[in-house]
Amino acid sequence: MVETKGKVYSVVFLAFSFLDALTTWVGAHKGFSETNPIVASRLSDPGLFFGSFAFFTVLGLLVILVSGYMSRFSRVFGYLSPHFSSC
Repeated sequence: MVETKGKVYSVVFLAFSFLDALTTWVGAHKGFSETNPIVASRLSDPGLFFGSFAFFTVLGLLVILVSGYMSRFSRVFGYLSPHFSSC
């Protein structure tokens, strides 16, 4: 199974991704401009905007979980863990 740190990182990543999507959506509809042209192009359709955020969040979670699992076999896959160990 995936180590506890990987689960914690996943929950934190999920929370920050949710907050990012929410603040981007609300801010853009309050009149703030989105500087990322790819995200800005998706703001016109809520399904496309939140769907793309969900897709990229799932990809990020997979990277975190797979690297946590693979770090059992090689230290190369645990490269990010020292950077997050102060959490």
